[in-house]
Amino acid sequence: AILGVGLAVNVLTLPLYAKAEAWQAVERAIRAKLKPKVDSIKAVFKGDERMMILSTYYRQNKYHPVYALRSSAGLLLQIPFFIAAYSFLSHLPQLAGRGFFVIGDLSKPDGLLHGLNLLPILMTVLNLVASAVYAKGLVVKEKLQLYGMAIIFLALLYNSPSGLVLYWTFNNLFSLGKNIAFRLKRPLVLLYAVMASGAIALSGAALFILDTTARKRLLVLVLSAVVLVSPIIAKALAWAAKKLSDGALAEPRSRFRLFMLSCIALAVLVGVVVPISLIASSPQEFSMLGDNPHPLFFVARSAFQSLGFFLVWPALVYALFGPRVRSILAAVMAVLAVCVLINVFAFSGEYGTISRALVFPDESLLRTTRNTALLNAAAMLAVIVLLGFAMKLRKPGWISAVLGIACVSLGAYSGLKAFEINSAYMVLAKRTEHNAIASAASIEPVYTVSTSGKNVLVFMLDRAISGLIPELIQREKDIAQALEGFTWYPNTLSFNGHTMAAAPALFGGYEYTPQEINRRSSVALVNKHNEALAVMPLLFARSGWSSTISDASWANYSWIPDNSVFAGFDGVTAFNLEGAYTDAWLGERGLKTDPSGALQKNLVRFGLFKAVP
Repeated sequence: AILGVGLAVNVLTLPLYAKAEAWQAVERAIRAKLKPKVDSIKAVFKGDERMMILSTYYRQNKYHPVYALRSSAGLLLQIPFFIAAYSFLSHLPQLAGRGFFVIGDLSKPDGLLHGLNLLPILMTVLNLVASAVYAKGLVVKEKLQLYGMAIIFLALLYNSPSGLVLYWTFNNLFSLGKNIAFRLKRPLVLLYAVMASGAIALSGAALFILDTTARKRLLVLVLSAVVLVSPIIAKALAWAAKKLSDGALAEPRSRFRLFMLSCIALAVLVGVVVPISLIASSPQEFSMLGDNPHPLFFVARSAFQSLGFFLVWPALVYALFGPRVRSILAAVMAVLAVCVLINVFAFSGEYGTISRALVFPDESLLRTTRNTALLNAAAMLAVIVLLGFAMKLRKPGWISAVLGIACVSLGAYSGLKAFEINSAYMVLAKRTEHNAIASAASIEPVYTVSTSGKNVLVFMLDRAISGLIPELIQREKDIAQALEGFTWYPNTLSFNGHTMAAAPALFGGYEYTPQEINRRSSVALVNKHNEALAVMPLLFARSGWSSTISDASWANYSWIPDNSVFAGFDGVTAFNLEGAYTDAWLGERGLKTDPSGALQKNLVRFGLFKAVP
């Protein structure tokens, strides 16, 4: 997987490296042309006079010293990918204890040379060789910079996890191959030969060696076929780019408008519309999570991630290339934007009730029928045909108008959903203010237990296996001691598979089972639910007991229970304690985590999931 990610990143960024290489070649040519005169100016003049004459000379040749940054474009391009790999692979728990050939543990330095780390040395050797190939024809100063960077990476990564060093070693190996290829007259022919050989080898392995499923074999064969016919695909794209740049998208403003509207529509759909629709379906469920109490925080985060993915990076690529590549980018992004609109709204899918960490309860729901898949494919094919027809008529403005209307509509829809979410959050914040308890650092006991009289404790645990509870209690000595003398009554079962229908009978008894609760059709279901929650506390309180209830399940149909349903009942006290004791318990053991962590990562992925066919 590490090598696969390295290969994917390097292949996908090849066009950017090619552009960076072109910039560097231009920069070197300009510097070589200006060098004799610059050297003579520096030899004759000094101080401010030298600076003024050099500035004039550069201006006359339409050159600015800041353009020298172009020579560092290749290195600058690597920095974001290195930072991402460093932050991800340095702390990846899945690497712990996992080996790779002679490397014993990818989460630790390799220590293969009697305690010395071999992989960073191999990485540096490859880096130096790649630098030597690349530096051929460069001035001494540039050569020293390249070799210096190789030594810096050795010092930086020497004691890093071997998984990270393996990734960067493979990256340097690819850089070596890339630098050799760029020195050849026809590097693309070499690249095709390597990729075609790999595709044929992989297809052979999938068919005759690897024990895998028919679907995976088919996928490998299809991808290999795409690689083998890639020259034909490249020629077709070049032809299409020429047609577009000379025809429908010849006008730069029209082309840029189409590109930007497509990118904005994609970013808003994936990063805002899908996440905000999900959260609006149950705002309270996504509220008060860790350090991020407001649910719109998660929408903002996914929006920024989506903007980076669908707007910032594509815009940078768009800015780097000429009219033909820009025309292809504008057309591709327009097709993607309209197809995603169809996938999100016309083929949204039914996936059941998912958790707030965005975990699906039943993977079978993710499978689709053949008819739905064919219909989805036909709809997207129709989009491509219609957009192609608009391009043929040289009417890209039609597509821009549709996308513009879509962007405005999606923005208005998101605004309304944001208002709904904020309103629900404000109600919840007001309610939790009245139900607030002490912070985890200074929790006071809430339940009072008699040492001489009788005590009854009732636990309602959603999705729990009651037979495991005694075992869990015995693992914690302080809890086991506190509950000594209690009789455990296990195996209480619910009358339904969902909390809303199951909780009333658990709290209120037989009269609140699904069949019985529906007999009183004149009473609102929420009121009957609240009645059920109050049955046990009231019965105990009226019999002279001290009665306390906490976290009453869905009280007043509120995710965070609305304890106002117990107001006015003498002898009954109600609290909301969810998370407070748990945080304290986890904190004491160094196990506390951010409950919103999974949601922050998964929300934009959920948007992408809904966007694909």
